[in-house]
Amino acid sequence: MRLGKPKGGISRRSSQGKISENQRKTGRQQQKWGMTIRFDSSLSRLRRSLDKKPYKCSECEKSFSQSSTLFQHQKIHTGKKSHKCFDCGKSFFQSSNLIQHRRVHTGEKPYKCDECGERFKQSSNLIQHQRIHTGEKPYQCDECGRCFSQSSHLIQHQRTHTGEKPYQCSECGKCFSQSSHLRQHMKVHKEEKPRKTRGKNRRAKTHVVSSWKAGIGRKSVTGLR
Repeated sequence: MRLGKPKGGISRRSSQGKISENQRKTGRQQQKWGMTIRFDSSLSRLRRSLDKKPYKCSECEKSFSQSSTLFQHQKIHTGKKSHKCFDCGKSFFQSSNLIQHRRVHTGEKPYKCDECGERFKQSSNLIQHQRIHTGEKPYQCDECGRCFSQSSHLIQHQRTHTGEKPYQCSECGKCFSQSSHLRQHMKVHKEEKPRKTRGKNRRAKTHVVSSWKAGIGRKSVTGLR
């Protein structure tokens, strides 16, 4: 007597066929990315290991995923600058900073703008420059909503709201919100100093001439006697 297939059931052969087909699809998708991950658990373990930062700085408790990154960070606390420029003697914490600095001496500009061909020493300068072409302004003021292409421009703008003036003149104590305004102001003092010097020299010459004339006058009176 042949037993009938249960209603709503799935035969073992058909279920195995669907499983094998799903496995083939998954395998093809994984091969597209040039790697094969056999189980989802392997991917999960990989993600967890990347998220971990087991290397902790004893000075500031900042954590890092790699020991080499922690080693570079600790130089900030020790003050050790082991990477030295042979041209000017300036030292740096990291070799990458020295490489960027060396471009000051060599004039190398490896980062090129695809739009206009202008070249830059640092990638960050190229990114800022490209916003001229794209019109991107990612830095927004929380007070008035105005947007800027560079973070430094946003910081300067925010001082119009806060009233902060961190740049002080060493000559008269006047404060400014921007360093460029302070430099412009300092020219006033540079122009004043030569004028004061000329005034002092003029008074000194007048005094010498007056003394000389007075001496001649006394000699003349003595001669008449």
